[in-house]
Amino acid sequence: MGARDHITLAGEALSPHTTYRVTAAALVVGCLLRFYLCVNLVSPSMPSGMYLLLRPPGQPRPFLALLCIPRKLGLLGRERGYLGFGTCPGGVAALLKPVVATAGDVIDIDSRGVFVNGELLPRSAPLARDREGRELTVRWAGPVTLPVGTFLAVSTFTERSWDGRYWGPLPVSSLRARAVPLLLGEPLPVPLGPGAR
Repeated sequence: MGARDHITLAGEALSPHTTYRVTAAALVVGCLLRFYLCVNLVSPSMPSGMYLLLRPPGQPRPFLALLCIPRKLGLLGRERGYLGFGTCPGGVAALLKPVVATAGDVIDIDSRGVFVNGELLPRSAPLARDREGRELTVRWAGPVTLPVGTFLAVSTFTERSWDGRYWGPLPVSSLRARAVPLLLGEPLPVPLGPGAR
């Protein structure tokens, strides 16, 4: 996945140089105020822009999350260029994804996409291959009722997201932070998924 050339805030494109200044300023302000900011400039599975990172609750409700995936999947993602280097297992970067289902929700998947409590998520159909023609594998089968301590993360922003449609549910220990949008280049899909609040 290639880096974006620019992001757009309030309808005006920012140059890469300005974008880096905004990122640096966000990090400084975050350190001073003792909270963290995340700037998404690379992943097309969520809108580019700035997100405030907050400590996640123990059992999530639907929200945007910064998360880690299991080491084996993370290494595959890095090998294919989906993920950069970071602090998640295997030394890979965390991902920014919407949590669309939590404990008690019934999830299922077929060629049309991911269903949460019978409702089809938009732009969630699994693809057979990525942009480079490499096979994409759905690693779970439904229907599944999510037990306590698990969640499903799927981007409804684009059909090309590498997310829970392929990996399936994750344990809540995978969550690193709740992400609150501050400045975005494009609007978030509303709602993010069934039951999103």
